[in-house]
Amino acid sequence: MGAYVSVESFEALQRLRVALCRFAEVAGAGLDEADAELQRARDWVKVEQSGHWKREAQKRAELLTRAKGALTRKKLMPTALGGRPSCAEEEKEVARATQRVEEARQKMVNVRRWSRQLDHEILTYQAVASGLSQALAGDVPNALAQLDNMLAALEAYATADAPQVQGSVAAGGVAGLESVARVDVRESGDA
Repeated sequence: MGAYVSVESFEALQRLRVALCRFAEVAGAGLDEADAELQRARDWVKVEQSGHWKREAQKRAELLTRAKGALTRKKLMPTALGGRPSCAEEEKEVARATQRVEEARQKMVNVRRWSRQLDHEILTYQAVASGLSQALAGDVPNALAQLDNMLAALEAYATADAPQVQGSVAAGGVAGLESVARVDVRESGDA
């Protein structure tokens, strides 16, 4: 059983081919850009932020040690009258330093947690994106080749059938047939 296809414009098929090529180009560039952006994000979290908060935790721990030392010295130093001096400022500084050390430790925990989460999300993205990447590498070139073969066959058919389809248009060539060509498409093992 034959199916009939009405081809009204070879230019439309050629524009489809150009659009498919452009899509492959833009999608490929998008995938490359996304991969680069993911690598930058991974480096920022795993290298920059991890290193930053480790250094910051050490620096803050040193400041806490100094604040505790200042508090201890103040407590041991008698006043001119032999009493105990007020250590309120030093105690506030120890509390602030302790809070900052705890904040740095929490940031380190968060960086580790977000690093694992980012790795998971990147793997999920890569699983989905690999399908598009494989289609761009294999399916699009195959589709372009099939489209080129179809275009060549249609143009050859329209040119070969010009005198039989419309005798008055035969002198006008393929350009006159582009809007009226009817193609008999048979099922075959090639398609």
